[in-house]
Amino acid sequence: MRLKHDFKEDNLQRKETAKQYLQFINKLQGNHTIALDAPWGSGKSKFIDFMCEDMDKDKNKDIYIKYNAWDNDYTDEPFLSLMSEIFSSFEEKKYIGKDELKNIKSKAIAISKAVGKGITKGLVKNILGSDATKDLSDGIESLAKGAISETSQLLIDSTFKNMSQTKKTREQFTEELKNTTKKILEEKSKNKLIIIIDELDRCKPTFAIELLENIKHLFAIEEVIFFIAVDRTQLSESIKAVYGSGFDSDTYLDRFFDINLYLKKNNMQEHFKQKIIKYFNEDIPCVYDYFDYHKFCKEAIEALELTLRDFEKIISEAYLIYKLNSIRDFELEVILFLLMFRKKSPQDYNTFIDHNNQNITQINIIVFKESNSNYAIFMRTYILSILRDKNETLKTVAKLSTLTNTLIQIIEETKL
Repeated sequence: MRLKHDFKEDNLQRKETAKQYLQFINKLQGNHTIALDAPWGSGKSKFIDFMCEDMDKDKNKDIYIKYNAWDNDYTDEPFLSLMSEIFSSFEEKKYIGKDELKNIKSKAIAISKAVGKGITKGLVKNILGSDATKDLSDGIESLAKGAISETSQLLIDSTFKNMSQTKKTREQFTEELKNTTKKILEEKSKNKLIIIIDELDRCKPTFAIELLENIKHLFAIEEVIFFIAVDRTQLSESIKAVYGSGFDSDTYLDRFFDINLYLKKNNMQEHFKQKIIKYFNEDIPCVYDYFDYHKFCKEAIEALELTLRDFEKIISEAYLIYKLNSIRDFELEVILFLLMFRKKSPQDYNTFIDHNNQNITQINIIVFKESNSNYAIFMRTYILSILRDKNETLKTVAKLSTLTNTLIQIIEETKL
């Protein structure tokens, strides 16, 4: 399996954390479903690739399958989609031969929703004959009224018989998967099969819910551990969209995840620093030393809750603005500030630019006067103190206001 990230770059020093998490997983006893809980854009996919890189080494004690839920979100069959990836990986990695997967493949299809969709009509057709399927709706209607006709009685009997058979088939699938997994682990001298699922929080709520339900009910196997990268807060909100705003989605998710792991936000400043240098050092030598970025980054990261994906977008956009316009070096920090502002709080940013004919202190009062959040305090401090003290050009509120208004116009004209 080809991994998509450049492992030479580990500004957040997460490679070691990935190794430690793997060591933790290896010591676990029994079946578990683990959530790697972090916001979208915080580097979960790269972290997973660090884990996979480590597991690809011969000394590792586990084997793994990697499944991207978002890439398969188009299908109405989450279970079959996951099993297809598992079977393909088993064959691709030469864990087991194709012929040895025939039994478990047939059992996976037997319990899939695809078979279930047409089961009622099929049962009635088999029981009553091809000309009698038109009586199905009459049979259901009689059940609703409490009357049991010959047709509805056949439907009752066949439905419960099918339910019993479905349960048996599901149990057979789990047993077959258990045997297949044990066979692979024994032949490869490994301890566990880790099934890694990425980007579940980006999927349709119905897809995510059904996938989790199938994992819970069909994969309760001692040697199997699921490691699922997800933004639990986002997924929780998505589930409420299905079950209603009053639904306790956090408790619901606790049914599936018995362990929660997290990504530390340490070294975010170093990551930002390296990105700044990568984009701007050729044009502005020693760019990172030019401004007090350590203070700026630390406060911005905490107050605006910036993610790695936010950094990438903001810095690349700042670079484009810098190259396409006559931006002076010391104005770069103002550009970054305004882009962060627009990214993290578009409503406040729009209020900000709607009043761009006023001076900067008046804008500050209009936008942030009623808020004492870390975000508002950071914005007030930055506008009234940090920017104003950076350069002789910014020594007065009037000059700062003029500069800010000019840069806002440039940003809006260069909008990506």
